[in-house]
Amino acid sequence: MTRVAPLDCLTFISELIRSLAWPVATFGIALLFRSQIRALLKRIKRGNWGGMEVEFAEDVERISEEAGVELVALDEISESNTNRFIREADPEMRPVLELAQGDPRGAVLAAWTSVDAAMRRLAAAKGVEPSGAMRLMRELAEGGHIRKEDAEQFNELRKLRNSAMHDGTFNPSFESVARYAELTSRLAGHFERLARGPME
Repeated sequence: MTRVAPLDCLTFISELIRSLAWPVATFGIALLFRSQIRALLKRIKRGNWGGMEVEFAEDVERISEEAGVELVALDEISESNTNRFIREADPEMRPVLELAQGDPRGAVLAAWTSVDAAMRRLAAAKGVEPSGAMRLMRELAEGGHIRKEDAEQFNELRKLRNSAMHDGTFNPSFESVARYAELTSRLAGHFERLARGPME
């Protein structure tokens, strides 16, 4: 019986480790970034892997993080769950979500109208003279009726709405429109509460 030299065993083990290093590292990276990879694959599947649609989704995510708002998980509004998600949504959001299935650009514009109208009701309740949205926001913030963060979030959402309005080819995913609608709905509700009473 021939004995394997210790050096040969060590060489074998080092070669085995070297050959497994890349597959293990690749698997680890894929596991670590699985949610981002899943989102990227969805974009590629839809053909929305570049341009405004991706920026829109990323901006919605950034705005929610800056506002400290935890949005509904993307898995809950995936294509397979769309109808259930709409049925279980806030009744005020349902028309926007239903519109988002066939006309996502129109849904963004519709979602915006709720927060714009709520801001105008707040301005009227606080005695701020009717004006353009930017000026009303500035006067509400300067008058101490809203927080600076509220004004910034409103303006960020307005920029996204403007992008949708001015680009006829804009076609964001249902998920990103649903999350945009959630942000506008939350901010509109906040403005409605402020219109009824003082800021806490």
